[in-house]
Amino acid sequence: MKTKTLLAGAVIALCVFSSCGAAMIGGVTAASVTSSKKNTEPLSEEEIALLTKRVYSDHFNTLYPYLLERLQAKGCYISSSDKASGVITAEFIGIEKYRRYNRHLSFLLIECPTGETEVRLTIYEDELYSDGSVDINIPTVHNVIQRGMVRDKSLYDYWFKVLLES
Repeated sequence: MKTKTLLAGAVIALCVFSSCGAAMIGGVTAASVTSSKKNTEPLSEEEIALLTKRVYSDHFNTLYPYLLERLQAKGCYISSSDKASGVITAEFIGIEKYRRYNRHLSFLLIECPTGETEVRLTIYEDELYSDGSVDINIPTVHNVIQRGMVRDKSLYDYWFKVLLES
């Protein structure tokens, strides 16, 4: 009898946890496409362009390797790079007032017919935190909270300036 009760309790708990997880994942997804004004308003194309797009007079073949070099100089981990498609993805882990974060930087470089290069940058952020474990063999548990797409224009301006305008 106790086995059946324990088994039934475990199944119910598993169902509750899995449904909560789906709700949390759905919430994160919804938050990643909303505006900085209100979390329920989607970003317009103009808002996205103002945040994420800059045009530089440098030629693509000059700007692409320079961007890779600057990312490495700033301590970013370059997770992928494909010159043919103009895509670079990198990660930056930092600490800001007792808060650890991981910023995912995704660049798209597009060669314009005028010789200029359009650079698009999208930044996603995860909050990192450590927590103690109940198992003495695992002293620390590392957790991630996905915050979604960054909507702070000053952060985009910072990365464009540090990487491409210095």
